[in-house]
Amino acid sequence: MRLGLLLACCITLATSSFGLPLEKTNDDGVKVTKLINRNNGDRYLLLYLLSDDQFRYERGYFKKKSDSDEMVWTVIGRYRYRSPEGEFYSYKYSAGEEGFKQQVVNSSDDPLDVVNRIDPKALASLVG
Repeated sequence: MRLGLLLACCITLATSSFGLPLEKTNDDGVKVTKLINRNNGDRYLLLYLLSDDQFRYERGYFKKKSDSDEMVWTVIGRYRYRSPEGEFYSYKYSAGEEGFKQQVVNSSDDPLDVVNRIDPKALASLVG
């Protein structure tokens, strides 16, 4: 009985996916070149970079409302994608106490610069 349960657990762990494999490509040959996915329950950080310069960066956390001690879930992020015509489009967005907001940003910004501007202490706290 215990051996069967242990075997079932091992098979489940071996076949389950714990994230996006970095060597995976799509039909166009685009690869994931960097992936950060941290979730501590009350905050998270997600970043991925693709070999064709598309990216997504997002973090979510609880923030005090401006007029009370009540906490509100807040998400900020940025993404860039390539259209079928080959043009890049970049946006940044936020969602929280004041609703959802999105704006167009410069497509030439380096996505790693977004990560490099995160306070190292804040980034370390996401690691757990």
